[in-house]
Amino acid sequence: MEASMPKLNKALAGYHLLVMIAHSDGVFSSSEEKVIKEYLSSNPGDLENLNAARKKLKEMKNDDRFYHFQQTAVEYYAQSTELERMAFINLVFELIQSDSKITIEENHYLNELYNTWGLD
Repeated sequence: MEASMPKLNKALAGYHLLVMIAHSDGVFSSSEEKVIKEYLSSNPGDLENLNAARKKLKEMKNDDRFYHFQQTAVEYYAQSTELERMAFINLVFELIQSDSKITIEENHYLNELYNTWGLD
């Protein structure tokens, strides 16, 4: 897998991925928010541009979201180890299971991570 110069650092890329997955079904539950806040608290030094990230995600057109997700997954991959990616996948599972249901949309995004990162 090849990636150009990353636009987001690894922590911000992870934040973008989690938020897009959480919002993919049109519902952002408090349990999903809790998982994302835990992620943020475990990566505090790398999130100096968090407000800009939030603004970018909020203003993004629906048609652009999945493409941004794909590009961000490539950026995360380029900056992470296999162990970090597996830990992140576990966090994604925690996120999508946190509201006791896994939607088709969440599963679609999870499958895209698997495909992009070459996981089985």
